[in-house]
Amino acid sequence: MSTITRRQLQDYDESLSKVEAMAGQSAMSAYSRWRAKNLNASVAEVREEMKDIVLAELDAYGNAACELAARFYDQCVSDASADLEPASIPDVPKEASDAIDKRCRWIVGRIVDEDEGGAI
Repeated sequence: MSTITRRQLQDYDESLSKVEAMAGQSAMSAYSRWRAKNLNASVAEVREEMKDIVLAELDAYGNAACELAARFYDQCVSDASADLEPASIPDVPKEASDAIDKRCRWIVGRIVDEDEGGAI
């Protein structure tokens, strides 16, 4: 049986944190560019654009995070000489899209409630 070292976990965590930071920066840049071109967008348009951006980021950076996890898993399996199937990257389930929709609605709703849409 093989153990995962603290260093292996730290390396994996650092790599994952980098992907997360890149995704956040990319999403904010995409939103800022869109917003600059759509100053008079409605609340619904802002919400829909936010969902599109999150789904695009999930597609790009979610796959990168999944790839990191798959490589880490495969390395752990190899180090343990275990007889397991290699990792695979699943498709984004409908539940994830629904959760993104719900969260975007909540975020936009909070902004509208707090300042009557001025910050949107």
